[in-house]
Amino acid sequence: TATSADPYIICNLAHLNAIRTKAFGFYYKLGENVDLQGIAFTPLYNSNGNTIEFQGNFNGDNFAISNWTYNDGVATRPVGLFGQINNSTVTNLGLINFNVTGKDRVGMLAGSTAMGQTYSWYNSATQTTTGIFATGVVNGQTSVGGLIGEGGGRTDNILILGNISGKNQVGGVVGSKLDGISNAEYSGAVTATGAGGVTCQVGGIVGWIRSNNFSNSYLKSSGTVSCMDQAGIHSERSGGLFGTMDNGNIENSENNAVLNGMNRSGGLVGNMFGAGHISDSVNKANAFGWSEVGGIVGHADSGNVTMTNVTNYGNSTAADLTSSGGGGIMGYLEAGATLV
Repeated sequence: TATSADPYIICNLAHLNAIRTKAFGFYYKLGENVDLQGIAFTPLYNSNGNTIEFQGNFNGDNFAISNWTYNDGVATRPVGLFGQINNSTVTNLGLINFNVTGKDRVGMLAGSTAMGQTYSWYNSATQTTTGIFATGVVNGQTSVGGLIGEGGGRTDNILILGNISGKNQVGGVVGSKLDGISNAEYSGAVTATGAGGVTCQVGGIVGWIRSNNFSNSYLKSSGTVSCMDQAGIHSERSGGLFGTMDNGNIENSENNAVLNGMNRSGGLVGNMFGAGHISDSVNKANAFGWSEVGGIVGHADSGNVTMTNVTNYGNSTAADLTSSGGGGIMGYLEAGATLV
């Protein structure tokens, strides 16, 4: 009956594809692992979803979907196992050996979450993504993440292993994010080449995040985070955890990812906007950049920035010694911003 008490059980490809014929709001549960090796499988949606959107409850029950390869580098819609997820709960799912290529809004699980079909934000309180393990490769341009390209709502208990690349708003877990993220770990190589040569906004966990008073806690990144220089412009905003954080907090988190940035590069956060607080967190990796390089934060634009029990063990090195340089904790504190 596809209810919470009697979910639709998915055991093979035919069962998985049957989701496309069903209405919003149904309940699904994996009954065994599903292998997509060599199968031309396109992103999932419900019949109400205009071939884009999924709304429902999907419980992986600790089974996995594996070996999915998808390549549509000119896609005009979100790309992921589910193209777009709204008003839904996705839990306890493994995604193994994925290789996903799209254009904008690209991730292994979903291109976007808590987004309408016109890409305006839905009510994030109705969106939950928790208990996901994913391995693979993701390529795109803008809003590219290991799990979700562009997302809102609750996101926690996530482990991503793989290589993620794009131009702008690129993250090991989520490319661009509203609301907080917690208990998330990434290991691999995250690389951004810059949008128009100006901003990379690349992070080991999230490329760009606006936390909306949610905390970001128990985050861990390892591997490398890189912002590539474009035509000598020195693209900016690279962080071991977040490339850009707009009004948010970080708690009990750790970065071990070596940072190879350009301007505004920080061991934890590349660029902070507005008020922010970092507590009980540590950077253990070296941070390299062109200018405004900090062991914890590269650049703070405005508002009060507070730090409590924050430690940097890495070296922060700025190549351009004639500019704003770098610092062990903060690369550059702009006029109007305060550090407490």
